[in-house]
Amino acid sequence: MLARPLSYLVSRVFSRSHARTRGQGIIEYALILALVTLVIIGTLVIFGKQIVSEFQNIENNL
Repeated sequence: MLARPLSYLVSRVFSRSHARTRGQGIIEYALILALVTLVIIGTLVIFGKQIVSEFQNIENNL
């Protein structure tokens, strides 16, 4: 009789730790996505005028 409740308790503990790990993974992916977004925005702020100028040169040459 004791084996069944003990196995149930063990399975519940492991399933909760798995859910926390999954949640942690989602947060890590969100942080990576935020960092990539900031790098892209920073690049556009720094090089935006040069990029627009290059596209205008290409358009004028066509």
